[in-house]
Amino acid sequence: MKIVICDDQKYICEEVSLLCKEYFLKREKICEIYCCSSGKEYLECGIEPDILFLDIELGDMTGTEIADMTALGMKETYIIYISNYVDYMQQIIDINVLGFLEKPLTESKINNILDKFFRRKEDLQCIYKSTETNILVKDVICIKAESSYSKIILKNGHSVLVRKGLNQWEKELKKYSFYRIHQSWIVNLRYIIKYNSAKAVIYLPSMEISVSRRKKSDFEEIYANFLRRKR
Repeated sequence: MKIVICDDQKYICEEVSLLCKEYFLKREKICEIYCCSSGKEYLECGIEPDILFLDIELGDMTGTEIADMTALGMKETYIIYISNYVDYMQQIIDINVLGFLEKPLTESKINNILDKFFRRKEDLQCIYKSTETNILVKDVICIKAESSYSKIILKNGHSVLVRKGLNQWEKELKKYSFYRIHQSWIVNLRYIIKYNSAKAVIYLPSMEISVSRRKKSDFEEIYANFLRRKR
């Protein structure tokens, strides 16, 4: 994974670089970080980053001009604008703008925006593909066991029956925000509307499902961690 920080203030580049390194080190992830002091330097460096931290007002060109040119590249780059004027920045509408950070920057601001990046990437991962459909993480509310098959229940109200058991799904979805709450159910944590701990019941769109007694304690810990990451 590659990150470019483009800001004409050297201390900002150094600060963002340090905070990003600490974020990835704590999570045992690998990342290459590059710093540029001008729009010209960034555009000529030839790097196509996954994330571009971009000052909205550089000396030679504006951040939005650089973003427009970045969009012409082969790789999808998520842009995080940095400025003293967040109110102005939030008027910018672009599908690849991940967010806006107001100076001064802090560890929590950087951590929150990087968490948002990984959630966005996770949402777009394909977990099932056929000649008729591609199903992404963000499309799935839950998966129900159906003998040797399983039923993928989608947020659009449809469902897809596939020849795969929940044990296999559990292994494949472990790296995403899914949890097997019961022998017959795997749920996407992001679609939980409410959880009743006393009854050990989760509420999803148009359904409610019981959490098994032996899973209850583990589920509550994992769900609490999931909610903390979302903040």
